[in-house]
Amino acid sequence: MDTIPATQPPHTPGPAGDGSVGVYGITVAAELAGMSVQALRFYERRGLLAPARTGGGVRRYSDADIARLRRIGSLIAEGINLTGIARVLGLEADNAGLHADNEGLRARNAHLRTANTTLRSSSSTATGTVTSPISFTGGQTTGTSTFHGVAAGTTTVTVGVPAGFSTPSTNTSLTATVQ
Repeated sequence: MDTIPATQPPHTPGPAGDGSVGVYGITVAAELAGMSVQALRFYERRGLLAPARTGGGVRRYSDADIARLRRIGSLIAEGINLTGIARVLGLEADNAGLHADNEGLRARNAHLRTANTTLRSSSSTATGTVTSPISFTGGQTTGTSTFHGVAAGTTTVTVGVPAGFSTPSTNTSLTATVQ
């Protein structure tokens, strides 16, 4: 059974670097995290930490690594074993990912709502009369149809066939421009 190396007294210096690039050597990282160098190596062996490495294999710790080490230290202080810590860290990472996804979906939803509102307000409705020549079997005449609630632009309306004319059906369609 592995034992947890003793940690140094808690020391909480402020953040450094941009957070994502491994810039600290193991000694500086241990000091920033308030842990021993042996503890950092131990946590890496246990899979709780994966610092970046240079071409020569030297560990380089980022601010995110330092924050993770501090979280590991606080979980140990709460009495959680390393298996439990691995599970907690995994669940926290999953939760952060879901939170980010949720925020993205909320932003997308807000964008779609705005676009929908814009589309609804820009498609003004019109009420009017379409008068257009309609060719029926038996001659040419003018068909007139009134429509309500049709959006401005080019649309298709159905008109009834005037009495005395024969068509394949009792209604026919025409394309009209509504203004």
